[in-house]
Amino acid sequence: YWMRLYLQLSKQTFARCGGFLADSGWGDKCDDYFAAYGAGAWAIAYLTNRYGEDSLLEVLYPVIEEKGFEGAFLHTFEMTVEEFYVEFENFFALPETEQMAILPQ
Repeated sequence: YWMRLYLQLSKQTFARCGGFLADSGWGDKCDDYFAAYGAGAWAIAYLTNRYGEDSLLEVLYPVIEEKGFEGAFLHTFEMTVEEFYVEFENFFALPETEQMAILPQ
C-alpha cells in the first residue's frame, strides 16, 4: 500500500514542479519532503532489485566515509549518481504495474 502511494504522489509532485529526484532537495524547484522521501524509497527498492539486497549495507555504506557518497556510489553501482538519476527517471516513466513488479511479494 505505502510503496504504491509513494510512487503515485511522487509522480504527481514531479509532474507539477517539472523536475525529478535530483531536484527535490531543500530549496530546489521540487522541494517537497514527501516526494523526496517517496522517490527515495523507490530508489532504494530499484537499486536493491537490480544489484541485490547486500549492495547497500555490505558494499555502499562501509566505504562512504573513505570515498564520500558519490565515490562510494560509483564504486558500488559502477555509475555516477547523475547516470543513476537518468536510469531511475526512465524506470519512473514505466507503467505502474511494471514498477510494482520489482517489489518483493
